[in-house]
Amino acid sequence: IIRKIFDTSPAKKAGLQDGDIILKVWEESMLWLKADEAVKKIRWPKWSKVNILYSRWESGLPKTVEVMRDTIVIPSTQEKTFTWKFLDIGYIDVAFFGERTPIEFQKSLEKLTASWAKALILDFRNNGWGYLDSAVDILSYLLPDNTIAVTTKENDPKKTLSLSTKSNKFTNTDIPVIMLINNLSASSTEIVAWALKDYKRAIIIGEQSYGKWSVQQPFVLNDGSIIKLTIAKWYTPKDVNIDHSGITPDIFIPLFDRDFTNRYDRQLENAKEIMNTLLSTNAGIEKIIED
Repeated sequence: IIRKIFDTSPAKKAGLQDGDIILKVWEESMLWLKADEAVKKIRWPKWSKVNILYSRWESGLPKTVEVMRDTIVIPSTQEKTFTWKFLDIGYIDVAFFGERTPIEFQKSLEKLTASWAKALILDFRNNGWGYLDSAVDILSYLLPDNTIAVTTKENDPKKTLSLSTKSNKFTNTDIPVIMLINNLSASSTEIVAWALKDYKRAIIIGEQSYGKWSVQQPFVLNDGSIIKLTIAKWYTPKDVNIDHSGITPDIFIPLFDRDFTNRYDRQLENAKEIMNTLLSTNAGIEKIIED
């Protein structure tokens, strides 16, 4: 199942959409293949073509599409503004935590606040990897300076390290925030979500997160290959270790098969409604969560 289509991708240009089910590639069935095995069937040199048989929930009838392969540049953040019940809500989709993600996040945040966005929805669904430092940098735009964002613990207690938010002129600790997560939200996403949750800075909406607690470090070997070793575990600002259990959202909202059929993003639409309630009633995050 295609979870996310990027605007500049070959899949987007060919007309594929989120939720489409890839059935065959060049008449070869994708049934029972693991994700990485399916990817190998689809990837190939730039400017070559691939035939994909897929079905869409709304019709159910298989269709074939020809996709021209190309180099894919994935932006780590994408932003837009929703006008919801006369309220301008900024929306930032964070796909992963790369080296440039904090810079791109800052630009998105500046752009949205300049366009008079009064609130912020952060979409971290399907974001399952990235750099620890980038997660701390993202939190630096939302939490006060020198706030503990995450703590890493190794076997040696002397090597326990707490990472704090940094000082920058773009920090906005007042704008209301809702964060979306799902069962593929992991690693750096969970660091951000837990910190915002611990400090009552945001309402977390969606589904249980993945639960990745490890801090890994890559080591380059003599033959040029790389091995990643787990060197520590990370803990939330309130010293909680998620250890495979993940994060339980403040408000649990699942997606159903019919949502894919109707192309309805139930989680995002509920987030807009909840944000409207938060701003119109001035009830505060804890009151909204209790209700």
